Amino acid sequence: MNTIDMLMRRAAKEPSACLMLLPDAKSAKAINDLKHGLELPPGTMLPDDGEKGPHVTIRFWKTDGRHVDQSMKDFLAQYLDGQVVQAKTTAWEIFGKKRDTLVLVVDSPELTSLQRQIDQHLQRRFDVPRSDFDDYRPHISVAEGLVGTEALPGQSPALDLRLNRWSLTEGHGDGYDEVWSLRAAKWVRNNLRTHLPLHRK
Repeated sequence: MNTIDMLMRRAAKEPSACLMLLPDAKSAKAINDLKHGLELPPGTMLPDDGEKGPHVTIRFWKTDGRHVDQSMKDFLAQYLDGQVVQAKTTAWEIFGKKRDTLVLVVDSPELTSLQRQIDQHLQRRFDVPRSDFDDYRPHISVAEGLVGTEALPGQSPALDLRLNRWSLTEGHGDGYDEVWSLRAAKWVRNNLRTHLPLHRK
């Protein structure tokens, strides 16, 4: 394991959970083809979405060290197993506290309604903390490290999506997941890359 990987794992241990919807194979391929066909500024990072591929986050929360238990998973399965949500990508936007994350905006009244219902149940039944965001804005993260709105792609982002799978991922303990790995890598790049030698096996 090299130094970057070691620090990514260390930086990714803040206890958290992420509930997401995943597109079917055809939709995922269309998203990836669009993503990898972009002409982006040097230094921009394309997320490695791992085995799950591109996704739309339904809810993200800090767990304060409490594991997601089986009762929550069973409840979510009742809500989400067999669900097929139709959606469209409608625009490129820049998200993030530093305004440096390129996303595909997803439009789906069905998805917005589903998210609202699940969010209410998670708060009431499982004491999940209230979201930091007042409005739910479904999106798919495409790239990080952009600077300025001039970096917005010129290509049309209009895609029809079929979201038919779900995943609940925890980021804690000895492992780390795709939700945190990109953020950790970016932190390492910005703060330590020029100061630490990279030791590779």
